Amino acid sequence: MAITTYAEIQAAVANWANRTDLTSEIPDFVTLCEERINAKLRCREMVARITSPAAEYMGLPDNWVEAREVKLTTDRTIVLDYYSPIAIDKQFPDDGAGQPSGFTIIGPQIRLLPPPSGTYTVEIAYYQRLAALSDSNTTNTILERFPRIYLFGCLVELNNFVMDTPSLQRYEALFDEAITTANAADQAATHAGGTLRVTLGSNVV
Repeated sequence: MAITTYAEIQAAVANWANRTDLTSEIPDFVTLCEERINAKLRCREMVARITSPAAEYMGLPDNWVEAREVKLTTDRTIVLDYYSPIAIDKQFPDDGAGQPSGFTIIGPQIRLLPPPSGTYTVEIAYYQRLAALSDSNTTNTILERFPRIYLFGCLVELNNFVMDTPSLQRYEALFDEAITTANAADQAATHAGGTLRVTLGSNVV
């Protein structure tokens, strides 16, 4: 059967589990599955982009999961390096303003250092949370592209609920495999066969 809608994923979960007594719980399994997906899946369908005037502290979008790239769009593009909150204070120990060259995440804010000394525009590409499935939002790009991830993730939650440890372990392995395969395929497509390069103090680029 096709698995592209909220109703279809619920029916598939019940069918694979061979259970007819968990109809009212399956929406909860979908919600918990989406929490797992948000934590582990990183693919281009999850990437959003915003631009904003640069400031030292800027609020993160409500659907923020993780930074993909932060850059200044001035006369030339300047990609900012990521630092942990502690490392960025060591890297920029004084309060002098300038052209930002690094960023970190502190609570619900992104911090740019050095603090901007002039007018800059920052562009942030980030991984966003899934558009959660519901009766009013019946599908999303992740379900359409990766139905196995949704199916196995829901079955993890179902078997955790009924305390079926062997089945739980089986579907956890299948879910993790589906996530790994999707992440690897997306890396290959995004980088077009190029070699990933890691620079000190920065993200993978």
